[in-house]
Formats: sequence, structure tokens, C-alpha cells
Amino acid sequence: MNNLFHEKKSTHYFTAFPIVTFAQASYRNFCLTLSNSQNILVSVFNNLGQIVCSKEERKAAGNSNFDLNLSDLNSGVCFVQVQIKESVFTKNLGIQ
Repeated sequence: MNNLFHEKKSTHYFTAFPIVTFAQASYRNFCLTLSNSQNILVSVFNNLGQIVCSKEERKAAGNSNFDLNLSDLNSGVCFVQVQIKESVFTKNLGIQ
């Protein structure tokens, strides 16, 4: 199954606010909550399912923020996917 639209139950949480951002905004802040220290993989997909941005980081337990540079994205819808071990979270994000 394609992980782009699949989310597993988890004790981790991922939020993205607001769900619309402006293309001229260079960086976009995201928040996640981890039950313990983990490596995370963050990927941004365009509406064709192609990866346009990806980065991996180690995050401590608790609430963490991370930034993504979205300045190269065209207007439209993209998907932000966070993978934490076997848990996958996907949120859509509108770029104006």
C-alpha cells in the first residue's frame, strides 16, 4: 500500500497549522509530539506524488517543532508526510 495516504495508529502526534500557506513564505513550521526520542523522516509530495523536499532529523521526546523550506513550491496542494519508525502521518497543505 502507498504510504502517502496511509496512517497507522500511534502514540505520536503531528499537526500542521494553518493548512494554507503562501509561496513567498520561505519556511513553514510544523509541530509533533513524540512519546520518546526518535528519528523522523519528513517528506513533501506534490499533487503528482513526487517528492519535492525531504529531510531526516532526530527529535527528543515531547513537543518538537521543525521547519521546512517551501519557497520552491508552486501554488496548489502538497502533502507533508512524517514517518516515525512504522508510524506514518500525512497532512495536506495548500500553497497560495
